[in-house]
Amino acid sequence: MKITESRIRQYIRQLLMETFNVGPDGIAIPNAVFRSQNPQIASTLPEDVPQIIRSFPAKLARAAKAQWYNFKIDNPDIYQLIMDKATILLTGNVDVGKDFFNSITFTESDVRMVNTAVYDWFQQDPSAKESVLNILLAFPGLENFVEYLRAIFTATDDLSRVPPSPESYTTLNANDPVVFGANGIDVFFSPPDNPNDTGMGESLVDYIIDRIVSGMMQVKNKTPEEFAQIFYPEFEKYINIMFQKNPIIAKNADKMIPIKNAYLDSILYVLVELIAELNFEFLYNGEVGSNLTSTNPEDLLIFLPDDRLLLSKTAEVVKNLGIDGKWEWNDFKTNLSDTYRPHGWARYEAPELRSMPSYYDIKFSFNPKFASIAGNEIKNNFHARLHDNLVFGVGFSKYLVKYNLDFDDYEYIAELWENS
Repeated sequence: MKITESRIRQYIRQLLMETFNVGPDGIAIPNAVFRSQNPQIASTLPEDVPQIIRSFPAKLARAAKAQWYNFKIDNPDIYQLIMDKATILLTGNVDVGKDFFNSITFTESDVRMVNTAVYDWFQQDPSAKESVLNILLAFPGLENFVEYLRAIFTATDDLSRVPPSPESYTTLNANDPVVFGANGIDVFFSPPDNPNDTGMGESLVDYIIDRIVSGMMQVKNKTPEEFAQIFYPEFEKYINIMFQKNPIIAKNADKMIPIKNAYLDSILYVLVELIAELNFEFLYNGEVGSNLTSTNPEDLLIFLPDDRLLLSKTAEVVKNLGIDGKWEWNDFKTNLSDTYRPHGWARYEAPELRSMPSYYDIKFSFNPKFASIAGNEIKNNFHARLHDNLVFGVGFSKYLVKYNLDFDDYEYIAELWENS
């Protein structure tokens, strides 16, 4: 079982008795305050426990991961020295210590791994922890990695103070109040316990696209907005179903609805832009499309503009720009597809195209020439575009504005989505 921030927080209930006392008036007060006000009683109590970290440091984990991996590549000799010296301090055994360092995943599971791998040694030698951290700090470029180890060691201290009973390994319960972090995104996109089940992220998007891709390949005479409105209800339907089926999400619906709305907003954005981005990415770096050499637009575009006169004119203008050495991209087909993107380069470069209708006002139809490969192209492009949307906070920056999310947060959301 993975130890996530939400699960760690449940231990707080069991720790309250160790960190709070009840005064004569029946009100709970911090342990330190109680001790200062009641010195005689305090003398009979166990030694006070220092404040500890109870949440998994996700941002620090990402920074530490990059730092540790780069250090191993850039400093192989020093890395080997660390493996030889620091590992024996960490666990009392070089091989066990190496296994520990090689097992770090920079995820919540590290908390439990530390608890089982090195906690007993820390109990035997209380100085071991700081000795290892000080050795690592002696090497420039490992500051984030050291702080990450310190954080999970501290979280491990937290867990290790709980008696090893079945109750210590609690799981999320639908009857509990909100038990997760500040915005709940980690719970919304939590991976299913069974890898074969469907979560709220990429696995659910896969399921929905498999159901609608054949319909996308039947589209005729639709603007991008009309195209999106045909298929958006399917995403909305299944995300709402999953929203209700997950007892933790449903129990905390008030907190989760903004996340759901942000997610759906991001999906809608992808659907509206999909025709343009699919045509462009297919020809720019697609396995099949990048090797096409035709200059006939009908041999190139997966979704064709219905205005063939405009398409013919656009193709001619793009060819002439190439003759003049003014292409933005390397070949005709990529420049042609770029022209039909919302901010296509050729629209601004060529005076003849400045009156060209907006991408959002152009009607498109599926090109049956690509029926055999379009399904995979649509699915792969949708994944890539939605992932990029999440990285840049599309939807989330609007619906979750009160959380002041930054780029690292959005990148983390994208990672959660991929694993859910």
